[in-house]
Amino acid sequence: MVTSFVDDLIVRTKIEQTAKNLGVAVRHVDPRKITETELNDTLFLVDYMHPYGFYAARTVKNMNKDAKIIGFYPHVRGYMRTEAERDGLVALTNSEFTARLKDILQGRL
Repeated sequence: MVTSFVDDLIVRTKIEQTAKNLGVAVRHVDPRKITETELNDTLFLVDYMHPYGFYAARTVKNMNKDAKIIGFYPHVRGYMRTEAERDGLVALTNSEFTARLKDILQGRL
């Protein structure tokens, strides 16, 4: 199961459609309301521009050391990549994220 902390409707639709085509189950979760159920997942997608995006990513990372957390940010906010990588998170620009979404959902990133 993949957990998505993404509320942007365009990106969510891309995630849902790509996941459906690959047969991957995805659940969308409000990043302010993480439960133990989501913490057991292995792949997390995060919109770092969401006010609680980094909060959700750090919470998951602290509770599930094996979690793969891949987030995205606008290319004009390069400091977000630095901040994410400092915390052991993966950060891609929005365009990198959408271009590599199939590989991400298949666990090849």
